[in-house]
Amino acid sequence: MSNKGQYSHIQSFKDFKEEKVQLYYNIQLTEKKLELSLFNIRSRLSLERVLYNLLLNNVVDPMFLSVKNMVLGWFRKLKEKITTGAQEVESENVK
Repeated sequence: MSNKGQYSHIQSFKDFKEEKVQLYYNIQLTEKKLELSLFNIRSRLSLERVLYNLLLNNVVDPMFLSVKNMVLGWFRKLKEKITTGAQEVESENVK
């Protein structure tokens, strides 16, 4: 396949110049997209981000889980006290 079909719209030097400018802008746009992609990859792999995720997953999550279990245990004990107290009141009323 020849390039003539791809550029068959070029009929004059003005068309050639416009096509050249268009191709230049396409190259510039592609380069900027590649630079943005590289920036995104670097930001995702940055040391600070990795350390933050490591800290979050290995320290903060277990800490929150411990606090959650402590609070749930406290509510469980409170519920048992209330249930036991209600049963004692009922047994006193029956006597």
